Amino acid sequence: MVLYLIIQYFAEFCLCSLIVTILSIVCVRFIGEKNVPCKCTARLDGKTVLVTGGSMGIGLATARDLARRGARLILTCVNEHTAKAAAEELIATTGNQDIHYRQLDLSSFDNIQNFAQDINENFDKLHILLNNAGKSCQPTEKIRITEDGLESTMQVNFVGLALLTLLLLPKLNASKPSRIVNTSSKAFKTHQFILDDITTYRPMFALKIYSNSKLCVLLWTKALSRRLSDGITANALHPGTVNTNIYVTKNDRLMNYIFTKLVRFVFKTPVEGAQTSIHCCVASSLEGVTGQYLADCQISESVEAFDDFEYTEKIWEKTMAVIKSRLPDEVLKQITVSHK
Repeated sequence: MVLYLIIQYFAEFCLCSLIVTILSIVCVRFIGEKNVPCKCTARLDGKTVLVTGGSMGIGLATARDLARRGARLILTCVNEHTAKAAAEELIATTGNQDIHYRQLDLSSFDNIQNFAQDINENFDKLHILLNNAGKSCQPTEKIRITEDGLESTMQVNFVGLALLTLLLLPKLNASKPSRIVNTSSKAFKTHQFILDDITTYRPMFALKIYSNSKLCVLLWTKALSRRLSDGITANALHPGTVNTNIYVTKNDRLMNYIFTKLVRFVFKTPVEGAQTSIHCCVASSLEGVTGQYLADCQISESVEAFDDFEYTEKIWEKTMAVIKSRLPDEVLKQITVSHK
């Protein structure tokens, strides 16, 4: 009898959590977001653009637009075959032959280092780095600790992004004017973050873990922007609530059905969700603009902590401590950004 009541309570809790999550997303979609297209028609001929997570969803939609503008593209995906298929599809549909693909796993520091070395050695320029890759954290998904000892959502969405950016910064500096564009999320407004969440896992609702990681992206971008030389900018963005495979999990058919069948009627399409990413990459109005947060193709308000110098510095220092403790000295020497 007791076991039955526990199972019943757990099932009711999961159902209520799911309903609240969906209702919250619907409210965000119809009350707080607009479908604002990028109106900039700038070409990217001669420019090299790296799009992480560029083989599907928002990343693929963004990559397709940038390919049509003439950019030399590098697409990444955890699965190399998926990245290859996406590159071949873009070549066929856009006519741009200068599209490349690479395997990249942000949940592995070793993989990130090898990837960055490959890019630095085999591409002479890098004008735009779009950190688009990320993962969600489903309510029924088991928490995974990576080989680097970090919670996987925090590492993929934030710490891995930070490490990749730092390792590619010399190439971006050599290619100025250049841009760093980091995909955050308005979900950061529901965060429940403390500094130790970067390195340790606290049991909490799955959406909070995701929100915390996206808050870190936002605040770290602000701190990074203060350390960049003239000619290179760093901005963060919210793409919108978008119907992509980020919501699909291998372990929950019900969640998969809901997010792939039902929410498509309320979420943005990948093309709609790509517009602010495209805007951040190409808009002439953003030349020299750095340390900003954008949504719906315009500079927007985020959270109070974004303008808190001391707090964003704490995020920076905590992140650098994590990175320094996990990298060999020869790799650390490649990170030339100043420390404050």
